[in-house]
Amino acid sequence: MNNNKDLKCANKTVVPQIINQLEKYETNFKRADQYMYEKSNELSYLQYFSGYIYYYGKYVSLNIDKALIQLEKASNQNNSDAQYLLGVIFHNEKYISHDINKSIYYLTLSANQNNS
Repeated sequence: MNNNKDLKCANKTVVPQIINQLEKYETNFKRADQYMYEKSNELSYLQYFSGYIYYYGKYVSLNIDKALIQLEKASNQNNSDAQYLLGVIFHNEKYISHDINKSIYYLTLSANQNNS
């Protein structure tokens, strides 16, 4: 029983700290999203990185819709890493339906820029 009491005590202190840190990350990414919309031509790598972390759920909650939006923006600016990741996403069927045509399209764009 002592373990349960210790766990409850830890939860009262640790969980709020974790939530506070997550809220800080979410605030930073909201700022990054706003900045990207304002200066999207200059920030294809930031868009790629944002799409990457949304897709893999790194530092933020996994969000496929946001990932695709950011990756497509970066891809439209000829970011070969974003094009490659989009090709993989449409091929893997992990979170969205398999679309071989989109997969080939994005992988070809990436390969044409010597990205493998």
